[in-house]
Amino acid sequence: MKLSTAQTNLVGQKLGLDVIDSQSDAQPHFEEAFGDHSFFVNSQGVFIIRDTAEEATVDGSDGQDQGRLFAVATWAEDKEDQLLLLAEPANVNVTIDLRTGDVFGAQ
Repeated sequence: MKLSTAQTNLVGQKLGLDVIDSQSDAQPHFEEAFGDHSFFVNSQGVFIIRDTAEEATVDGSDGQDQGRLFAVATWAEDKEDQLLLLAEPANVNVTIDLRTGDVFGAQ
């Protein structure tokens, strides 16, 4: 899911992630592999947020304005500058309220 600037800033601040600039050379490659999303990076890899409105959330709320964090790539162990794309996004069991910044699950 594409996030607004405010949501992107909130996710970055609360989850310790840096947003990948939409003008980055990597953006088209990530979009081709994983669709139209805001992409985030940290020392563990690259992540996206998926909307939880259609699924049950960890705190029992209706899921409106919430997103779940998924890993889409990890850094190669032997090459710090090489990303390994995952075949499928991996749920990392973290949900964030995109209005309040409340975080649910392991971080």
